[in-house]
Amino acid sequence: MTKNAILCVDDEPIILKSLVRLFRKENYNIYTAENGNEALSVLEKHPIDLVISDYRMPEMSGVELLKRVKEKYPTTVRIILSGFADFNNVVSAINEGQIYRFCHKPWDNENLRVTVRQSLEYHDLLKENRILVRRIQKQNLELQSDNNYLDKKNKTNRFSMKIYQNVLQKLPIPIIAVETTGKILLANNAAINLFSALHKKVYKTHICDIFNEDTVAYVLSLLKLDDSVDMAAVSIDLEEKQYSVQIEQFELNSAIKGGILVLTPSELKT
Repeated sequence: MTKNAILCVDDEPIILKSLVRLFRKENYNIYTAENGNEALSVLEKHPIDLVISDYRMPEMSGVELLKRVKEKYPTTVRIILSGFADFNNVVSAINEGQIYRFCHKPWDNENLRVTVRQSLEYHDLLKENRILVRRIQKQNLELQSDNNYLDKKNKTNRFSMKIYQNVLQKLPIPIIAVETTGKILLANNAAINLFSALHKKVYKTHICDIFNEDTVAYVLSLLKLDDSVDMAAVSIDLEEKQYSVQIEQFELNSAIKGGILVLTPSELKT
């Protein structure tokens, strides 16, 4: 597991040494700086999870430093050490969101350790949340992309289906789609014109309504075969014409199986 990194900032070297000793056993990567500019330089070179800064420092106060840290490194947690004399200014900085926690100086070692530990847990939780949010955003983008693709594909499929249906209906050769039970699923205009029974609702019609018993038995026997039949045919007489009924099996899914029946007048056969 990656160690959390802490930057301690104070213009008094003895204070910095005390802070380093305090956190040495906490399994942190500890950096130090004696003023605000030096602290900003450390932040440019190393990823810092938490900054602990004294309030009273020459050139740049602790509040000003942490304000800059917030602007440049918004995910870095900010704690300030200060005496009671600076309390009002510190409270103002806390309210403005520039500081996460305030600790009195001189501090209680155990309280400061607990404060830092809790602050880093807060930092890690925010980090995990940001990672999760980015992951969700990425998944949403991927999902949106997939939906756009499927929507485009569905539109293309619907357009293609309309073309297929138009072509099917305009073919001069009768074509009928039949389930393995003999129930008719679809018939084109040529088939409807050939068989008067199909002028009713097609899906309520059975092939026994349009073919003789022998033809029905033969067609059903072919449709119920387990092994696929590439193409089979039977000759029948209709309206004083002989037709060749060609049968090709299909399977839409486990529940819908059957065959396509193409009726070709003998004189059209090549």
